[in-house]
Amino acid sequence: MKKKLDTNLRERNKLNEKLNKILLERLLLQEQEKALMLETKKVLNRIKELDCTSSAKKYFSFKSRKTHSHYDYSEIAQLIREILSKTEEGMIWQNVLCNELQKRGITFSNAHVMFKNTLPYLSDVKKEKIGRKIRYTLLTK
Repeated sequence: MKKKLDTNLRERNKLNEKLNKILLERLLLQEQEKALMLETKKVLNRIKELDCTSSAKKYFSFKSRKTHSHYDYSEIAQLIREILSKTEEGMIWQNVLCNELQKRGITFSNAHVMFKNTLPYLSDVKKEKIGRKIRYTLLTK
């Protein structure tokens, strides 16, 4: 019985030593990972600095998102009315209307949303969907 306890005790001590070695290795790996992360951050920051210089800008152009714009939809509605009144038939397709608005300095990222927000101001304009195209018609012409 005493022999069995000695063997168990020796095995437990060996396992305890092994556990301590594993924990020590793990700690060293964590420290190495932290050092690698810091080095990676330094490299990325240096890349950003180089990209911000004027000479690098001509080689690397990054497309940035458009800034969020607020529109005066009543003013856009007035422009749409004006464009529709200048057409012979008093009607215009949405893609042509978009081009006309862009010529007048109205830029938007999503035409559908812009027209959806403008329509409440256009009580005298009828919106018709013909197939996949949308047509706007001035009712009081």
